[in-house]
Amino acid sequence: MVFDVRTVEETELRTWYNALSSAFFMTADPQAIADFRRPQLDLGRTWAAYDADRIIATLRTFGTEMTVPGGGLLSADAVTAVATIPTHRRRGALTAMMTASLQAAAQRGDAISILIAARWPIYGRYGYGPATEVAEYSIDTGIADFGARGGEGVVEYVDTATGHALMPALFDRFRRGQPGAIGRASVDFDREFGKGTVPGLTPWTGWVAVHRPSPGAEIDGLVRYHVDEHWDAMRPSCVVVIDDLVSTNPLAYTALWKLCCDLDNVTTAKAANRSVDESLPWMLADARAMEQTKRYDNVWVRILDVEVALAARRYLTTGSLVIEVRDAMNYAAGRYLLETGPDAASCARTTKPADIELDVATLGAAHLGGTSLQTMAVAGLVVEHRTGAVASADAMFRWTTVPWCNTWF
Repeated sequence: MVFDVRTVEETELRTWYNALSSAFFMTADPQAIADFRRPQLDLGRTWAAYDADRIIATLRTFGTEMTVPGGGLLSADAVTAVATIPTHRRRGALTAMMTASLQAAAQRGDAISILIAARWPIYGRYGYGPATEVAEYSIDTGIADFGARGGEGVVEYVDTATGHALMPALFDRFRRGQPGAIGRASVDFDREFGKGTVPGLTPWTGWVAVHRPSPGAEIDGLVRYHVDEHWDAMRPSCVVVIDDLVSTNPLAYTALWKLCCDLDNVTTAKAANRSVDESLPWMLADARAMEQTKRYDNVWVRILDVEVALAARRYLTTGSLVIEVRDAMNYAAGRYLLETGPDAASCARTTKPADIELDVATLGAAHLGGTSLQTMAVAGLVVEHRTGAVASADAMFRWTTVPWCNTWF
């Protein structure tokens, strides 16, 4: 079925959010959501599919930066609010919107497009590959012994208004050093600190603590948490939920985790949206106090400009690699000579014979250094044309820091 696809007008936002709400079971008033979200929307990046004059599918994007290995920043087109109403699923509306949106992103000069996939099978056909993961943890605070760790610097509680004011600068420093991280908008900080009312969401309430390397110094860490109270026959078994913990050095990281694990009346600490490679268990006398309860894919990367995307990051080994990229949508298709090193990299189209061949989704999955090309070759997703080329490519693309995006969008 052929649908009309175009960007929406301001007068259509209520019906646009009504369609989005029906797909994601949102019960808030669509007009209230539209009024709240309008200042954040770029209508030129807010798409809809129409059946006659009725909106039956939604998609919008916003511009951000993603940090890549080595600290480079890539302009990214972040896709969100993708939905099709139940009566019009599987009829091509999503494909039509994705085609239009990706074409617009390429014309803007975005090097990559990113999204968080509601379902695994959907986005590979548009060239996206899963590039970051997140994990959830549960910590038995009764045996979470930090020993002498966590006593350096100054930890202090601040009110939510102070935390709200301090967080943006801290987060900006953090995300520039974390591969896979993206920027946060002011509305994200507002929501995280309970400032204002987001339609359909209960405002956040809890506690905020910060870490400073010395009294009066700039903060280098911040934690937000709330507590789920549980008491049984006057015995406490409360759960502290770490809503966000951001730090720029190990001292702040350790001190803030220790604070949360040492709270009176708390027997369990829980944290979601965390890195799959947390240092915390290695800091504990008994690492089994910390259990990774869930682990799943998070941000998917779709490379639009191979030359810019691959040259922006750094690589652990020095070498040359010719990569043949397949792309059914033709943005990234071609053969590229990648020359790598820890301090600089270059990428340009070439006519030299390919060393490896892969789909653009596979390249996107490997781009941030967290997914092994060798593993994907075993799965049949990378073809080796020169003996040893996959092993060389795998050594190049891996990175010392596991990619992690702690901002949902």
